[in-house]
Amino acid sequence: MRLSLFTKIFIVLLLSSLITLIGISLLINVSFRGGLQNYLNNSEIEKAESIASFLINFYSDRDGWQEVEQNSIVWRAAIDSIGEKLPPEHANLLSTEELINAETSPFFARLSFYDANGNNLAGYAVEDIPQRNDLLQPSIPVIKDDQQVGTIYILQKKSITGPLAEGFFNEQMKSFYIIFFISAIFTFGLALVLVRYFLKPLNDLQKGSQELMEGNLEYKIYPQGNDELADLSHAFNKMTAALKNQKETRDQWLSDISHELRTPISVLRSEIEAIEDGIRKPEPRYISSLHRQVLNLADLVEDLYQLSLTDSGVEIKPTDTVSLTKIVESVAEQFSIRFGQKNIRIVRQYMANLDLRLKADSKSLTQLVTNLFENSLRYTDENGVLQVTLINQPEHLILVMDDSTPTVPNESIPKLFDRLYRVDKSRSRANGGSGLGMSICQNIVNAHNGNITAAQSNLGGLRVEIRLPKENS
Repeated sequence: MRLSLFTKIFIVLLLSSLITLIGISLLINVSFRGGLQNYLNNSEIEKAESIASFLINFYSDRDGWQEVEQNSIVWRAAIDSIGEKLPPEHANLLSTEELINAETSPFFARLSFYDANGNNLAGYAVEDIPQRNDLLQPSIPVIKDDQQVGTIYILQKKSITGPLAEGFFNEQMKSFYIIFFISAIFTFGLALVLVRYFLKPLNDLQKGSQELMEGNLEYKIYPQGNDELADLSHAFNKMTAALKNQKETRDQWLSDISHELRTPISVLRSEIEAIEDGIRKPEPRYISSLHRQVLNLADLVEDLYQLSLTDSGVEIKPTDTVSLTKIVESVAEQFSIRFGQKNIRIVRQYMANLDLRLKADSKSLTQLVTNLFENSLRYTDENGVLQVTLINQPEHLILVMDDSTPTVPNESIPKLFDRLYRVDKSRSRANGGSGLGMSICQNIVNAHNGNITAAQSNLGGLRVEIRLPKENS
């Protein structure tokens, strides 16, 4: 049988409360008799001490306890001093047997007074009392001038007995059972309310999960309080927002890819159909146009593939020690001829022999620099300038690339790293751009725990700044 979390917590709270109450009742049941008797016994010891203080006035250094021994009035007066009353001398006192077995007996009947020599001066005979586990005989010394001159004994029992004591105990237990019953009902109600209250966020999360499974990404949970469950509710809302954003991005991504693929495919189809219908002859210029469209498609597919690799980060392992200077120099050398064809100068703002090293993935870092050079080559006007700067900081290396006109509008700069975004789509297609290069660069930089930003350059074009940590943990 499946038990819900509500049932489990409710049962735990209820059982723990009931066990606590039952434990208290058992402890009371066990300790009540002894505890009450101990209280009574201690009270009697205090009375005996008062009697000892009274009797010491009748002790004589020369005659000892002769006055007490010869005159029973003194003992009677000592009992009277604590508010007790001895019966008349002719009244029958309890025998030793009756004293031991009686369920209740007066305090004075259980007192015994002995001198320092062990002679019984008043009360019962201590030596006549048998050794029993249910009996106590505490002794109270009678002191004068720091010497013990006598002893008072009290015959007591360890636990309450007798109808009176049992009646009192039963009355107390009845009261406790009533309290126990009321407490159990209160605990039941309190546990019910608290469990429902504390599990409400979990119920909301369960409902929210079902809504997400059904595709409702607009569902939100309204957190209550400031505890871990509230944090969990906030995390759920953030997750829902992230899923919604991912869905929108994915839908836009698929739409953009479809659009990017549709254009070259439409051109290829129309030109091939024109050749098939005899409208055009398969001349070299038409075949060359088809070849360019195929190359554009191949470049787009390759960029998509590279973007997927950098998204996953599978092939990016920033664990090797590489020289950023050498990578920049190598890529610059590869692009030198193409830059020369457009008469674009490469200005180095660093010393070529300065070896700047960092922990990185050599392959992906080379691709990053290559993409930046490619962008500058494509989108910088002829007779322009590309300025490359390397800055060495204690914990970071900074690569800055500034190119000349044309620039990028301010409203477009934040979107440069969006996938398939191009400032001028027609001009980008003419230059072979897919709009994925900057997204790939951002993925590579993020995989190296770095930061990449774009801004307008003082040279009139675009400024791209990359900050890479020297060590990747």
